[in-house]
Amino acid sequence: MTYTLHRLAPGSYDLILNGEIVGSVVREASIEGGAPIWHAELLDDPPSEKRPHSL
Repeated sequence: MTYTLHRLAPGSYDLILNGEIVGSVVREASIEGGAPIWHAELLDDPPSEKRPHSL
């Protein structure tokens, strides 16, 4: 099971699994050169046993 990221704009991606968009990933702009913060969100909120396995 491989996820694919499709870039929408700098720091913004669709999260694709098996050819279907399942979520989004967004990079929060860092202030003063700090490490960027990434946010990931699934489009559906299935129970944990039905969620795709994480790496």
